[in-house]
Amino acid sequence: MVIRFCFHRTEDVCTLKTTSAVSLDFCPPHPVFAKQPEEDCETASDPNNLKKSPIEKWFTREMFEDLFPKANLGLGSHKCLPYSYESFIIAARYFPDFGAETLNKVGLCEGS
Repeated sequence: MVIRFCFHRTEDVCTLKTTSAVSLDFCPPHPVFAKQPEEDCETASDPNNLKKSPIEKWFTREMFEDLFPKANLGLGSHKCLPYSYESFIIAARYFPDFGAETLNKVGLCEGS
């Protein structure tokens, strides 16, 4: 399966879209070395309450979970575990230039 990534620019916002959905159903089973957190677990939070970073405009939870399906010792992304979308976004706020711009037009779709 070939996945084509398209970057679409609208003013100062660049979004990433795929032209084909990917399912992890084809992946073989993998061991899980972590236990599921309790329902009332503590979620990630930013102690400094920094403002949103530019990466939050285009990098979605779905993209994070597609990239890291075996995070947290095989359990996958979970809001209460260290390797989660929430934790990633909080960390990105401390590096606001991370994921904020593109330096060239390589990979841009026609009409972008």
